Amino acid sequence: MRLRGAAGRHGARLGRSAPRSDAPNPHPPLPPSPAPPSTSDPALGQALSDLHLEPGAPRRPPSGSPFGAPPPARAPSRLTRAALARAASVASGSDSDAGVVVKKLEEPVVEAAAPADEAAGAAPPAPPAEPVETLPAVPRAPNETRLSTAPLQPSLLDQAVALVYDPGMEAHAPPGPHVERPARVAVLAALLRSNGMAARCRAVAPRAATDGELLRAHSADHVRAVDASCPPGAASYDRGDMFYSPGTASAARLAAGCVAQAALAVLSGEARRAFAIVRPPGHHAQCARAQGFCFFNNVALAAMAAREAGAARVLVVDFDVHHGDGIQALTLDRPDIMYVSLHRGGGFYPGTGHPVEAGTGAAAGRNLNVAWTRGGLGDAEYDAAFDLVVMPAARAFDPDLVLVAAGFDAAAGDPLGGMAVTPAGFASMTRRLLTLAGGRVTLALEGGYNVSATAACAAACVEVLLADRDGGPPPDAPRARPSRDAAPAIAAAAAAMAPHWPAALGPLGDAAGFKAAWGDYCAAAKPPRALRPRAPGAAAA
Repeated sequence: MRLRGAAGRHGARLGRSAPRSDAPNPHPPLPPSPAPPSTSDPALGQALSDLHLEPGAPRRPPSGSPFGAPPPARAPSRLTRAALARAASVASGSDSDAGVVVKKLEEPVVEAAAPADEAAGAAPPAPPAEPVETLPAVPRAPNETRLSTAPLQPSLLDQAVALVYDPGMEAHAPPGPHVERPARVAVLAALLRSNGMAARCRAVAPRAATDGELLRAHSADHVRAVDASCPPGAASYDRGDMFYSPGTASAARLAAGCVAQAALAVLSGEARRAFAIVRPPGHHAQCARAQGFCFFNNVALAAMAAREAGAARVLVVDFDVHHGDGIQALTLDRPDIMYVSLHRGGGFYPGTGHPVEAGTGAAAGRNLNVAWTRGGLGDAEYDAAFDLVVMPAARAFDPDLVLVAAGFDAAAGDPLGGMAVTPAGFASMTRRLLTLAGGRVTLALEGGYNVSATAACAAACVEVLLADRDGGPPPDAPRARPSRDAAPAIAAAAAAMAPHWPAALGPLGDAAGFKAAWGDYCAAAKPPRALRPRAPGAAAA
């Protein structure tokens, strides 16, 4: 069968499935990040010790679901021994990642974070000087189907969250120590089994993506190249910033298929929300090129599958610390898919994601980039970006489905990200997104290279999905005051989006308007010390 792909539509170069072997490392050494969240949670410790999945040996429990009864006990595998070694290092306080193989990075000293109480008085950049096309309030066409936002029936409430995973994705194994390793998904899946969350979810059967699905976004040459990248029996190898093993092609297809399966389960009403535990990640994958650990663009493909299945508008939110240049390239000219990314800018890999990259043609205003100017930012700064820019624009877009490229490399303790977001911070972003699209939200794992931090942050998001079972708005949470260092990135995003969404963001489009809104936001927020719990027996101030 002759494959026909999407290369012409996106203007991508054909024939390369990976960068040159002399290409620079896309993840250069970064400043050290704060300590990772505590892994003293007994469930996580149990998950680490219960691991019995080996790379290259995918199995399905007897029930037919990856989250069914565990297989019979046997001698500990290499992955199990590594997880136990890591658990021991966590328990001893070292948490050095020595027990789970990982590349050691040289870590220069990170710049000091500005005091959180210096929130006021930031000087945001001026809005773009060039005139920008203004979009209308996005009225829906008379014949455009509006998906129901009615709550699920009471009988379905207990399993309103779909969970999809296949241990076959662990077969994509590096030839040596590497941060993108099978334990990323194995530990998360084991944690959700151990803490009981998996049992509360609806298990969705995993599947591989079909040629037809992959060709919606990728060229035929690229699909062939990935499929033939490392045949059975061949040795694993590195090429540029990618690695290949005999299990790579099947794992990449599984990752793409599982995210699409999760999104379609939500869209069809089988579940209200979903989480897809997948690797390899996908948001850097281009139409005709694999890069940044990514082969197929899992979330972009799921968005296109949702459109084919009847969703009129799909919102993609990406909080991975790296800009999803692949998602942006594949959706930049599509008015039916809005892409929102919160990432590190300033030359941080991949070097794209500037606020002025706002969409092209009829899709102008459908691409929103919040590019942080430094590392070390955390929950309060991400909340501010959501509250001031992301959520107003998302509500104006009015999506039928929300897909989240859930990368957890902005988490405190990640070896690549250099940021300080906690599990509570990722949960906070998830809560806000549940107020959109009638609560139809699907999260798919992207980055996150500290195994314990990634598992803890992802589990916090799953907990939010389970807690909000009726699809209603989440309760308000105390809001901390953000650092003034976050203001320029948020202001630049607001300036780029305001001309396209004047009703939602118009007042924030100029320097004076943003400064006033920022000041009001910070004045209403609680300073960090007001949120710090008082020690038992301590006197009130």
